[in-house]
Amino acid sequence: MQIHLMKTVSMISSILFYLMSGVIINFLYDKFIDWSEAEYRFNLRERLIVGLLWPLALILFIYHALKTYFGNE
Repeated sequence: MQIHLMKTVSMISSILFYLMSGVIINFLYDKFIDWSEAEYRFNLRERLIVGLLWPLALILFIYHALKTYFGNE
């Protein structure tokens, strides 16, 4: 019984870590938009999608930021 409880707590902890990472990614994106004075903000649907699929969103953001920074458009 105790092993099952430990696995459940570990799974819940992993899920919470994943969701909090999505919240942090959204927050950092908003701060970047404030800093860069860009016009585009996420709407609620986009925030939820980025919050759930944040690894993909982070990879795409880094890719396009580097592409823009190095001028390879």
